[in-house]
This record gives sequence, structure tokens and C-alpha cells, in this order.
Amino acid sequence: MILAHARQRSMPSNAHLLAATVADALGVSDHTPRPPADAIRAWIGGRVSICSLL
Repeated sequence: MILAHARQRSMPSNAHLLAATVADALGVSDHTPRPPADAIRAWIGGRVSICSLL
């Protein structure tokens, strides 16, 4: 039981895997030491401010 719990904690969650996959698809995963979710937020934030100017 303890081993199964330790194995679960060491495996990335689905949310982390999704964020890493999306960051890789956007091309931002290799350009920053930030966590993938933060890089995605920054990427989206830059697009939203550009779209609001149009």
C-alpha cells in the first residue's frame, strides 16, 4: 500500500502532462525555466492584450 502511494506521488498528474504537452505544442517549453502552466499563461496573456487592441 505504501509503495503504491509513493509511486502515485512520483508520477506526474494528468494536468501536468497536459500542460507540458500544450507548452511543447506552442513552442514555449524549451525557452523558459518556468513551469509549463506559467509559460502557457504568459503566452495566452500576450495574445489577449494584442487582440484587445484590434
